[in-house]
Amino acid sequence: MKDLNYRFFPVLILGFLRVANATSISLAIPLYYYQAGYPPDLIGLISSALTFTYIFSTLAFKNTPDRLGKKKSLIISVGAMFLIQTVFQFSLDPPLFSILRMIEGIFLGLFWPALGSSISSISVMNEVQYNDLLKDKLMKNYSLSWNFGGIFSFFLGTIVLFVISDINLIFDITLIFLGIAFIAALIFEEPKNNVEGKEEFPLLDKKKISNLTREYIKFPLYIPLFILIIYAFLTNAHTFIYPLKSEALGFLLFTNYFLTFILSTSRFIFTAKFMTFSIKLLKKFVISSLGILITAFLLMGLSQNLIIFGILFGIIGFSLSILYCLSFKLTMFKNISQNTSKYSSYFESTLGFGFFLGPIVSGFVASINIDFAYFFLTILSMSAFIVFIILKNKIES
Repeated sequence: MKDLNYRFFPVLILGFLRVANATSISLAIPLYYYQAGYPPDLIGLISSALTFTYIFSTLAFKNTPDRLGKKKSLIISVGAMFLIQTVFQFSLDPPLFSILRMIEGIFLGLFWPALGSSISSISVMNEVQYNDLLKDKLMKNYSLSWNFGGIFSFFLGTIVLFVISDINLIFDITLIFLGIAFIAALIFEEPKNNVEGKEEFPLLDKKKISNLTREYIKFPLYIPLFILIIYAFLTNAHTFIYPLKSEALGFLLFTNYFLTFILSTSRFIFTAKFMTFSIKLLKKFVISSLGILITAFLLMGLSQNLIIFGILFGIIGFSLSILYCLSFKLTMFKNISQNTSKYSSYFESTLGFGFFLGPIVSGFVASINIDFAYFFLTILSMSAFIVFIILKNKIES
């Protein structure tokens, strides 16, 4: 058991720190460049630089950790990202910063497959493979680690910016996150090869698989991918637009991180809850969640009150969690029903594509008018609502 803890602990640290690093920077980018006087359309392009290359690199490197080794893959990816972020500590000039972020996206596409592959290998080690309780505990702790990484980063950002209102400090803190992550990669030990066989789906615990397979479900693949791209687009577009509106309204800098902390916490809590719901029930809830998002984004465009924004952030986190849960569970069912894991790759690529489009499209709209960007999200949510009403009957459950 001690040997298992020694192997698994660096995985938890790596997931936690990388998400903490990424979420802090993603919010700092629009704040920094808007303060510097750059237009929203350019800021949108800068914000999407990393996800542009990540969309392709995650597919290109999906088998690399098995050939190169998990430890080497993690050292290379984390080390490269640390060096890249060290360089832009000295210059945040948009062309240089965008190029560096695109290069970082390439190495990020190696990082997550290496971490996922490590989890899979640990899950089928002899001391874990036939222990469902232990496997459940490992998967739960891994999920909690990277989720808490995002929540922690926004909480820390709130405290730091409350004390010293300087967005440059966030870039310094995120570099520290990666420095510690590099140490964790160095002490990471390659999981032992399993000698007693390997399960087809080590990342899915048997209880969840049985819950999925008890339902009769038939649906075309484009439905979960449609829901997922709406989720990703709305998530990244909203977290991109609000900092611009906050700066335009003259709100204190730390409030951006505090409100995003509320959204992340809400999404985390309700995702954990809704993952236990059946697909039949989630299908009904998606209609309600899209209706709520229509109202929430409309109010985000009309309101100028910080307290109202705080309430809406919590509501938006709740609604987005429903979209994510249905798309995730449908994708996993597709994997299980066809005895494959290829749909997980489609899931990640679609997620990255939605995250990529969100800041770019909303940035161009916000360059016309920031409030109109929220009205655009209202119209998009309304369109998604209508499309899902038409498609929902194709999910036979």
